[in-house]
Amino acid sequence: MLVSKRKEKDIDQIFKFYKSVKDGEERKWKKSFFQNIVGNENTFFLYSFPAKGYLIFSLSVESIDVIALAIDEDYRKNGIATKLLEKMIILARENHANKAFLEVSACNLAAIKLYHKFGFSKIGIRRNYYQKKNEKQDAILMKLDIS
Repeated sequence: MLVSKRKEKDIDQIFKFYKSVKDGEERKWKKSFFQNIVGNENTFFLYSFPAKGYLIFSLSVESIDVIALAIDEDYRKNGIATKLLEKMIILARENHANKAFLEVSACNLAAIKLYHKFGFSKIGIRRNYYQKKNEKQDAILMKLDIS
């Protein structure tokens, strides 16, 4: 597992890795949007290699906001997401963050199950938040208390 705190010279390599992950999404972020997110000094990009998966999160004074977690379709069910989340929690504790927030598609049952395993709980819903193919999907808002 590798951790990258954004460095200007790493953006091209990190973006290439991000684009290479086959996660079932029709659209990937454009490079400029990706650079704005990952380029923030409070953003972490965790990734596993050679198995392809990544977790992007931002760290504020006392909390973490998970921006994206994706595992390549060919590498799912191998514990990669678990390892990425475990590393995120370690970094949260090291930086005195006491909670984490995320949103997940209500249709992504595997991810919801994983987040529950880690202790995330549902705190709300955003109706029709995601546009997937030709349908709208709700987002479930989740929170983890980190001790």
